[in-house]
Amino acid sequence: MPPPRPPRCPTDAATLAATDTATDTATAAPADAAADAATVTATATTADTAAMAAADAAAVTATDATAMAATDTAAVAAAVAAAVAAAVTAAVTAAVTAAVTAAVTATVTATVTATVTATVTAT
Repeated sequence: MPPPRPPRCPTDAATLAATDTATDTATAAPADAAADAATVTATATTADTAAMAAADAAAVTATDATAMAATDTAAVAAAVAAAVAAAVTAAVTAAVTAAVTAAVTATVTATVTATVTATVTAT
């Protein structure tokens, strides 16, 4: 049978406790550092994601505004062109109608006058 072990003295217990604490600290520190790094990364990623989302939203808004402005400009141009075309068509139609009416009236008047004059002269 082996000889009995001598009991540990309180100094040994304190030394072991200090060693255990140092070991725990050394073991926990890398884990804490990794957790801190992960937290910092997650926070930075969230901030970056929010910033990118805001930048994307601003870019989309700017693109939409440009597209809407182009669409509005095209719509206004089309409306103006249609109004001008309608006005020109109306003016040309009125002028042609007046000219044709005047020509027809003059021709009819001349023909009737000549016919009446010839008839009166013949009688």
